[in-house]
Amino acid sequence: MATEATKKWLKEYHKDYNKKYPHRLNAVSLISYHVEQGNIKPPKYCVRCSLKPKRIMAHHHNYAYPLDVDWVCGKCHRRIHEYLSSIDWVDYIEKPKKNLPNMIQPDDLKHILNDEVKEALDKLLASINFTDREKEIIRLRAIGNTLQEIGYVFSVGRERIRQLLVGAERKYDFFMKKSLQTQRIML
Repeated sequence: MATEATKKWLKEYHKDYNKKYPHRLNAVSLISYHVEQGNIKPPKYCVRCSLKPKRIMAHHHNYAYPLDVDWVCGKCHRRIHEYLSSIDWVDYIEKPKKNLPNMIQPDDLKHILNDEVKEALDKLLASINFTDREKEIIRLRAIGNTLQEIGYVFSVGRERIRQLLVGAERKYDFFMKKSLQTQRIML
């Protein structure tokens, strides 16, 4: 049980913290409000580890977008913040290939995807004119990495990764339409 002095100190700490970081308080309050109102329904499972925790938390990547959150368990939330606090941001900008902890690497493809699926993915990536960057993003996404994790690898935001995936999907759609037209002509 906390003493009165500890409670007083915590109250002052949070008061100062909220004054120092009002954008954080606004983002947390807004997501809490929408969850309470039923506008947003948190998933039952953590998006990082796929476990079903007793309590799920909203992790903000950018407080400027208060409703753009990842729903994670407490353990994953702590890991994310430990990782973010451990980054030497100057070094991070110079060496953007640092990965999040527990991120699935492309070498793990053989353990996650069976041989047939891996061969089909490699054949697809070779047949369509994807850039090397798009190929790497598709491989990372295929094995289950989140957009945010892939974004850390390429030093871009998850929105940019999503845009690149949409572009790759358009290339795929164009390729499929073109191959269907070729088949019709041959008939």
